[in-house]
Amino acid sequence: MRAVLPGSRYDRDAATAAAGRRAGTVVAAAADEGAAGAAVGLFPAGKRQARVALPALMLSVTADEVLGDGSALETLSEALAGGATAVVLQAGGGAGELYSAAVRLRELSRGRAAVLIADRTDIVDAAEADGALLTPAGLPTVVVKRQLRGGLALVGRQVGAAGEAAEAAADGANFVVLQGADGGPPTAAAAAAARSQQRSSASIPVVAAPGGGASVDDLEALLGAGIDGLLLPLAYLQPAAAALAGQQLDGAAEATAVLLQRMGGGDGAAAAAAAPASVPAQRQQQQQQQQQQQQAVQLSQLLSSSREELVDAERAFFTETVGFLERWCPGMEEAQLLRDSIKQLDELFLLVVLGEFNSGKSAVVNALLGNRYLAEGILPTTNEINVLKHLDPERVEGGAAQDGDGVFTRYLPADLLREVNVVDTPGTNVILGRQQRLTEEYVPRADLVLFVLSADRPLTESEVRFLQYVRQWGKKVVFVVNKVDILSSATEVSEVVSFVRSNASRVLGVDDPQVLPVSARAAMEAKLAVLGDSSGGSGAISAEQAAALAAHPAWQRSGFEGLERFIFEFLTGGAAQRTASDGGRAGSESVRLKLESPLFVADALLSAAEQQLAAELAVARQDAASVALVRSQMAAFRREMEKEGQLQREEVGRQIAATNKKAAAVIDSMLQLSNVDVITGYLFGSKDPSRALPVAKALEEELAGDANAGLKGLVKEHSAWLSSNSQRQLQNYRGFAEQRASALGETLDGLLNTGLDGLDQDAEARKRWREMRQLTTEAEAVAGRGGTSPDSEAALVAVAKLDPKTTEVMLEEEVREAVLSTAGTAAGAGAFGVLLTAVLPTTVEDLLAMSLAAMVGYVSILNLPLRRAEAKRKLEATTAAFAQDIQAKMAAEQAHALAVCEAEVLSFMAPLEQLTAAEVRRVEEAQAGRQRLVESLDRLKQRVANLE
Repeated sequence: MRAVLPGSRYDRDAATAAAGRRAGTVVAAAADEGAAGAAVGLFPAGKRQARVALPALMLSVTADEVLGDGSALETLSEALAGGATAVVLQAGGGAGELYSAAVRLRELSRGRAAVLIADRTDIVDAAEADGALLTPAGLPTVVVKRQLRGGLALVGRQVGAAGEAAEAAADGANFVVLQGADGGPPTAAAAAAARSQQRSSASIPVVAAPGGGASVDDLEALLGAGIDGLLLPLAYLQPAAAALAGQQLDGAAEATAVLLQRMGGGDGAAAAAAAPASVPAQRQQQQQQQQQQQQAVQLSQLLSSSREELVDAERAFFTETVGFLERWCPGMEEAQLLRDSIKQLDELFLLVVLGEFNSGKSAVVNALLGNRYLAEGILPTTNEINVLKHLDPERVEGGAAQDGDGVFTRYLPADLLREVNVVDTPGTNVILGRQQRLTEEYVPRADLVLFVLSADRPLTESEVRFLQYVRQWGKKVVFVVNKVDILSSATEVSEVVSFVRSNASRVLGVDDPQVLPVSARAAMEAKLAVLGDSSGGSGAISAEQAAALAAHPAWQRSGFEGLERFIFEFLTGGAAQRTASDGGRAGSESVRLKLESPLFVADALLSAAEQQLAAELAVARQDAASVALVRSQMAAFRREMEKEGQLQREEVGRQIAATNKKAAAVIDSMLQLSNVDVITGYLFGSKDPSRALPVAKALEEELAGDANAGLKGLVKEHSAWLSSNSQRQLQNYRGFAEQRASALGETLDGLLNTGLDGLDQDAEARKRWREMRQLTTEAEAVAGRGGTSPDSEAALVAVAKLDPKTTEVMLEEEVREAVLSTAGTAAGAGAFGVLLTAVLPTTVEDLLAMSLAAMVGYVSILNLPLRRAEAKRKLEATTAAFAQDIQAKMAAEQAHALAVCEAEVLSFMAPLEQLTAAEVRRVEEAQAGRQRLVESLDRLKQRVANLE
């Protein structure tokens, strides 16, 4: 059997394989490596944060009251049965007295109420109380919280004002106790202020401590202020309740119920309905049971009608808990223990015998049964779990039946087995780990544990460790010190018993553990001598044989009579075996043990489930956060891509500007009056048709690097960069999505096919998702044809417009027009001068005409630079338009590529987002269901603990 241990890593593969459904899939709890350390014990129950049950009724007592004549404990027991929620042991007296009183209170409470110690945190630790109530003189709250039980202890702080209450809450107090000045009752205004402040900040309970002298008006005022509870001296409990009720009340249970009802209504009403009426009824039932003669001790024979109802409630609870574990923790194999517990409710009491090897466990069992049924020896002789049951007369054969790995049921004719089932276990502290594990795994089933010690080595270190393990299951342990016949005197026996009792009290935290010194060998010797074969091996004896056995010296030395009497009186609840001194409580105690045993198992399993679900919830929330983070990561990816794309477009602009600059330089060099070859070339044409005109030739030389090819390279590189980065993003996120979907029991293709239609989403969300899928489908179709995107093709077309041949043609025309225009103006100036000299009659007039002609010629010369500048301007405007067109096409290509990438990522992330969110809700639902079961368990524990 594999234990599910708090802090260990949950088996991912087993959990996933066990749950093929979305709603019930167990998310693998990938806990931190550091948190996966080894935990101690099987099914460690873990620890729950202590809490204040509301409405709170806390009763304060002193060590003297607890250790006194017993009247205070009787009153306190009735109050606990009525629903009191906490007991506060006031500081004072010696540490030894406080410790003894704390242990006794914890035993009395039986988990029904928290046991708190005022200020003495050392006593809290030593007695394993539930927490501390700190007075103003006590240690700081934050220090005590850190000291006690790893921060899980219940810590309260006494305060005198609302401000102090807020400070205590900030320091981590679980509740505050409000006192008035000089120990008197606090005012209603102070209580209301403290409660109001808590409701608006830390929201911890405010308990009022009116002291023992509070009037009815004081109590009414405090209750009217809406306090969360009262802390009363035990002696003032009944007077306070009677004053509020306006009548005398029948005992502490009824007084408690009245106060709870006045404070809270719900729980108090339930307690009032159950406690006052049921306490006398239970006593009457116990008295009736004392008058009944019982032989077989199946649980049903010890039950009154009210107890039968409690058994039915337990059975229903266990069935519900098993169903919960099967659904939410399918890998928790130990749930079988709870299934077994349901069946054990209908079976005899289970007495489990534990101890180290060679302590004489098998010898003790043989002596109890009256025959040597089990092998004995100094070496380990019991290798399996032996469940010993009575051989039914209708059964043809006895023998053994295997019930599981290492568990055998043996049917024997021993008379004792009519009353109880006995389990002989392999010894602890053995070399074979399997034997130790078998023993550990059977402990939770026990109704009562007989822990056998050897008188020559009582309570070894390994025994103490195993007892601590047994204790975590809440088992009642009876110590049997065997082999006392090897001790030399009664004094030595007494010393060993005292040693075991004192140390067992410390280990188990019980006030007075039962320690029985015996010699199993002497008992067996006496029984064989007296009975021989007359009993047929059943161990049954007649009255004459009983008298003979009692008189046998070996029997008298064995001390076995005390052990057998204890078993019959305490465990079986048989009226014939009860003594007058037990007050008729044997039946109730045995029933309580029988009903408590499976409750501790359920508690352990639910605590293990809490650990597992907490780990699952952490992973589920981390998954949801990781998936939700994709959107912001995609936005960051888009920003980075846009930033890089802008740089690439700017590079395109720089290359086009460089081309423009080179072409402008060509124009400058071509359009010069001194450049006769260029002028004559454009005026009269080239004599060699194969030779390029001057501008074309110059451009070919200057732009030999082919600017067009460079631009095409940039555009193609931009497209490849977009595609590469987008595909990498898609692959990364698709791999991530496939991994997360698989962990949740889904496939990514299944999510894409289902989309949001199968999830809890509105129509608008589904419409957006389908649009994203359509966009990605179109992009996939283009990629499948091996083509480029429309935006990429448009950018390449724009680049073609800046082809050098096209530029050459444009510049050739500009230069030709500039040369011819300039030449025409110059020729016109000469003709104008001739015309004027012919027309004007005088020499002065001839000189004037020549001057005018020279001015026209000068204007024609100026025309060439102007036309050159105009050509450069047109060139710059054209290339700038080309640059803008190409950059716009590249930007459009990038926008489209990013939109497609984001749409595809979100198309499979959107359903995954919903799936992870649903997983978080699923685990939170499981936690809420577990919490409801824990609350039901606590109520059942309370009812069982109240059995008297």
